Amino acid sequence: MRHITKLKEFAEKGEAQKLIIAEQVLGDFVTDRIRTEYKQVDQLGHPVSLELELSLTEYVKK
Repeated sequence: MRHITKLKEFAEKGEAQKLIIAEQVLGDFVTDRIRTEYKQVDQLGHPVSLELELSLTEYVKK
């Protein structure tokens, strides 16, 4: 959950961040929108499985 909180902070700030996938830097991107949907929770209500959707815009320095 702490990673999702961090992604939501990025979206609120609107600041460009590095997008890194499989140790490869793909560039700088701004998180426009984040959507989460809990697919499964445990008996205490903690998420076990969720679906995460991000909308990103590439940031190009001028």
